[in-house]
Amino acid sequence: MRKQSLFALPIALGLSMMMIAIAKAADDANVIPVIKFDGPARGEPSPALKYRLLPTFLDLKPGNAAIVYCKIAQSRPYTADAERRMGDDWRETPVDKLPRDKVDRDLAIFSYQLAEAARAARMETCDWQLAVRTEKLWELRLDEMQAMRNLARVLAIQARLQIHDHKYDEAVQTLQTGFAMARHLVEAPTIVTALVGAAVAGLMLEEVETMMRDPNAPNLYWALIALPRPFIDMQLALSAETHFVDFAVPGVHDIRTEKFTPDEWRKLVNRLDELLMVINGQGDSSDSTRMLSTMLAIKEYPVARQALIKGGMSPEVVDKMAVPQVIAIHKIESFDRLRDNMFKWMFLPVWQREPGATEADEAIAKSNETLEGFPLAGVLPSVRASTVATIRLDRRIASLAAVEALRIHAAAHGGKLPKTLAEIRLAPVLVDPTTGQPFGYSIYGATATLTSPRIPNISSSFAGLHYEITITQ
Repeated sequence: MRKQSLFALPIALGLSMMMIAIAKAADDANVIPVIKFDGPARGEPSPALKYRLLPTFLDLKPGNAAIVYCKIAQSRPYTADAERRMGDDWRETPVDKLPRDKVDRDLAIFSYQLAEAARAARMETCDWQLAVRTEKLWELRLDEMQAMRNLARVLAIQARLQIHDHKYDEAVQTLQTGFAMARHLVEAPTIVTALVGAAVAGLMLEEVETMMRDPNAPNLYWALIALPRPFIDMQLALSAETHFVDFAVPGVHDIRTEKFTPDEWRKLVNRLDELLMVINGQGDSSDSTRMLSTMLAIKEYPVARQALIKGGMSPEVVDKMAVPQVIAIHKIESFDRLRDNMFKWMFLPVWQREPGATEADEAIAKSNETLEGFPLAGVLPSVRASTVATIRLDRRIASLAAVEALRIHAAAHGGKLPKTLAEIRLAPVLVDPTTGQPFGYSIYGATATLTSPRIPNISSSFAGLHYEITITQ
């Protein structure tokens, strides 16, 4: 079976998550689904930090969590059927409709994995030791990452049942394991693992919502506020994947100063063209690569020559270079420009990325026509789409904390909601991470509405937010 490309996976995973969410949310992509929270006013616990959604420093023990997670992944063949039920059957069934005897038997099947995950989540380090600097980065196997995502579904079911049974302390311990596992996944420097970490955290937040809806559960405002911001930090993944061509083709980092023979330059160009074929699963035939490179050279050389001259080289110097040298320099330097013009926007808050990020994406889409960075630009990871999952995660944490802040305020003011978010003093509301501004807020009677606009270029049903919070007696 062909190994999937590391760089195709972020696009595939991000789009699949998006399409599933859109399908469930609404038939009309322009409609933001309304999510309702009905419950009594609820003050903060005492002490305020009694409940934490990540293990505390006191909980941590020496050890490398990645080793334990890999052991858990190796045990998957023995739990495949129960894993399917956890993902497809039990998670889609309302908790009061679950066949508890069958679900409890399935959870018992995972007793080893759950115990090991709880142990790993409370270890001081997580070093995956991924060979991201290998020349075949696209063949990097990430089987253990999918195992973690599947295990997160089991943790979610366990937490849901614990909440239903009013075992809130146990549920918090389970959620801690899931949230810590999500953070550990980000220690692997790839966009794929960051996305899996966001997916795992999203599963845990669903059960945080489950607890928030339970009228007897504690208020989780400070537990949500204490989570790191951003929860999934993409910086390590972006920094690593910026250099995937440097890892795959040694020598391209200092392309202008490299001293190669004409034959070595030709081999370098072949290697660059081969990347597109191999990553897309078209094989790595040297004959096919040479044929592709020869055909491309006929079109590329005039474009590459003109680009180097326009970039400051004299025509005499360029004309003395071997043809593959001119093409190689142009490929790498134009690719570097396209790559950096895309990646640079990801270091800004989402509300400051437009229209720069849009223009960068459009330039990459047109690169095939202009031969700028061809074919390397075609295998750039979709970092813009990939970061949407992490942005939505941060907004979800902030918005759920806002719901709990409203309940704290109501508990201190006779069940009444504030007229504005600025009135809340006991539990300040975070700004909306997607806009840098306060959440939209309005009140009608005993119901408050909390909103956030859609994320640019993402459908409203997936990327908008509309909560209605009603304080009941």
